[in-house]
This record gives sequence, structure tokens and C-alpha cells, in this order.
Amino acid sequence: MNLTVEGGRVADYHWRLLPVDATFPVKADTQAAVDRLVRPHQEFLGRVVGRTATSLNRMTFLEATTDNFITAAYLEATGAEVAVSRGWRFGPPVRPARATSRARCARTTSGT
Repeated sequence: MNLTVEGGRVADYHWRLLPVDATFPVKADTQAAVDRLVRPHQEFLGRVVGRTATSLNRMTFLEATTDNFITAAYLEATGAEVAVSRGWRFGPPVRPARATSRARCARTTSGT
């Protein structure tokens, strides 16, 4: 996003959505800053907090695997007949395998 600020106010803005995937260029200085900030928390972030046999995502509007997981947990925990999730939001997917505290933190902070 580019902002033009004049007189202490935003006078104009332009933005472009960038797809972030494995081909997105990593800036060395940004990666170094992230590594420095994460380093003291590696033990906590690497702790396995669960396992999943399927990918967990929130990339669709009407139904997503994470929302299905959440609502199934609500149903099991409460014995209710109906459970709902508040719907679509951003969040990084969790690949099938171990779910770590890092994945849990990323999901919690990115789409709520």
C-alpha cells in the first residue's frame, strides 16, 4: 500500500494484493528481523499441541475445514444439535501432520 499524506491527512492511496506463496521473494533484512524476534520463543512455538490428518484452512466463504473442525468440537463439547462458526476470515492453512504452537498462534492472530 502506498499512502500520500498531506497536511497530516491521507490524501491518496493505492494498493495491490500480492499473492504470497513459495515464489514470493524474501527480503534478507526482514527475514533476519523475524528470526531475531522468534528465536527466544522457539521452544514454545515448536511444541506440538495436536495432530491433524487433513489440511485445516479458512479459505472459503460457506464452508472450510477449520470451521467444520470448530463446529464439530462445539457439538461434541456441548451436546447441542446445532453449532455455528462466525464464518470466513483470513488465516494460514495448517498442513496435515503435527500442529504446533506456532501454527496455533498464527491462526489465532491472523483472522479474528
